[in-house]
Amino acid sequence: MLTNIPDPENCKFKNEFNIQLVLAMAKSDFLLGEELKPFIKKCSPSFSERTLDILHYPYKKGNDLSDILLFLKSRGFDQDEMAKIEKIWNAKYSKNSELGEYRALLKLIKNEKSKLKKYSYFNKLLTLANKSKSVFLKRLILSASYGQIGNQGLLAKSFKELLAINEIIYTIDLTQNFVSFRNRDNYYSLVNDLFNLLRESLNDTKLIRILDTNFQFLDTKKEKIEFESDELSWSLNEIRENMNSSLYGISFPSFWMKSVINRISNSEKQKFITKLEKDRVLRKLNILDYWVFQENLSPNDTVRDFIVNQINKSYGDSYAGDYIILELLEDNIFKKNLGDINPELKKPIFTLKRNFYHQILEAGRESSFPILKLIEMGEEREEFIWWLIL
Repeated sequence: MLTNIPDPENCKFKNEFNIQLVLAMAKSDFLLGEELKPFIKKCSPSFSERTLDILHYPYKKGNDLSDILLFLKSRGFDQDEMAKIEKIWNAKYSKNSELGEYRALLKLIKNEKSKLKKYSYFNKLLTLANKSKSVFLKRLILSASYGQIGNQGLLAKSFKELLAINEIIYTIDLTQNFVSFRNRDNYYSLVNDLFNLLRESLNDTKLIRILDTNFQFLDTKKEKIEFESDELSWSLNEIRENMNSSLYGISFPSFWMKSVINRISNSEKQKFITKLEKDRVLRKLNILDYWVFQENLSPNDTVRDFIVNQINKSYGDSYAGDYIILELLEDNIFKKNLGDINPELKKPIFTLKRNFYHQILEAGRESSFPILKLIEMGEEREEFIWWLIL
């Protein structure tokens, strides 16, 4: 059961409660208990009595859909209502064999002694990864596989793209089915195996430290993910030294810029961004790195036009990339420049973001983040409860 349930008397705004509720539910493996019902009644009067009655159901994540539908029928839900809830279930627990296919190939690779057959299995893994809808898994598999088959050029390219993924991008990208009650152990086991394969190919302890540091958010308690590096924090002097180095600096712009938030001056950030605007560097950046240009769009026409055109070309390619683009649109300069070449991006940012969060929700991405964002935008729906508890 959840702990630290807020007091109904302290609920000043309904939105305040809902945000707390979302965060709490996202961390719980069980449906909210009887103790929350009075609070929900007070703070969410628009919810029906029947929806509130769901709080009595001793549901545990991983229960069969048939059990849930049987319970709903006993509570008077009609076929149309149950169909909507079944649709949510199917979005969250799609019959996706992606994890199973990856794990089966890795098992073959582990047990195979022939280098030639291992090479063949890694190529099959690469083919599968390129079809994946998960940016994180795709880039992790590509990095690990290219490293194992000895393609240093594609390893370097994939590794740079992998390091552009931060906490929010990961959350946007995360498929709910991967971390469902039934699959999450397999998912974390797969991620561990891939990280270990990747580390074997990185002949540089600093690169391994950068990798581990960047993804420590996956498991801050170090219970599910194995990290090789002992030190995952960087002093400001270390960061500055590496940002200014030709080997590490411009290779991982998102990593370094994330590391210096609120730690260095704007002029120092701008100096680093200027390095990224050089033609040979700019052309190697990917869309997930572009957030560093927010409020720093170059006055140079050639640079600005290249950045804006690349953003426009990337719009719609992935949810992770679209999130970055929508955040950039909060900057009036980006909004004007992108709106001039793409009528879709002329729409109000509120509308674009609202549509985006509904898209990722219905596409089966991890549900607590988009629901939290929609609630912050003033939207409240009873179906949000089902997106969270199933």
